[in-house]
Amino acid sequence: MKLINLFDRTFPHANDLDELIDYDLLNDLEYLDWFIKETLRMYPFTQALLDRQLYQPSYLLANHGAIERGTVIIADMQTIHFNADLWGPHDPNEFYPERFAQKRHPMAFLAFGQGPRNCIGMKFALFEMKLVLVHLLTRFTIVKSNQTDKCFKIIDTFTTRPKQVHIQLKTRHTKAHSDAFSYLKTSFCSETNK
Repeated sequence: MKLINLFDRTFPHANDLDELIDYDLLNDLEYLDWFIKETLRMYPFTQALLDRQLYQPSYLLANHGAIERGTVIIADMQTIHFNADLWGPHDPNEFYPERFAQKRHPMAFLAFGQGPRNCIGMKFALFEMKLVLVHLLTRFTIVKSNQTDKCFKIIDTFTTRPKQVHIQLKTRHTKAHSDAFSYLKTSFCSETNK
């Protein structure tokens, strides 16, 4: 609800299908950044970004011995993203976007990788997520269906994704919302009939 209220205050005309969203204004929404990062902390879309090969002759790891050149090291993103020492004091198993208000260790958030080989499309992906959320949440309210919790299972392959997502979209009451919903309903029906 906090995100919807933020969008309603910041983009009062976003429900107008002809209205453009201001790029700078969208990027200045700190809470939106926190919301997306918290989502990606809990549900990162891939773990494949985190493997690195050791090119040094060897590396001495305290209490574990030497790691030899050519060894592939893979960071366990799930353990890092849910580590209470890195993400406390609020429970890291709960969705709490405000945790990003506090400065964290630079390697605590790994959804896009880190360092010189992080995801080249990170800025574009974040902007695209922001834009979709503004357009979706200014037109619709997302409502849990009776299947939401029962069917939500995470699948880990090359990407991390839900097997199924069951939600309901309830239109928010404006003419632009009704037009957008009619278009969405028509598009969806025509796709399923092919």
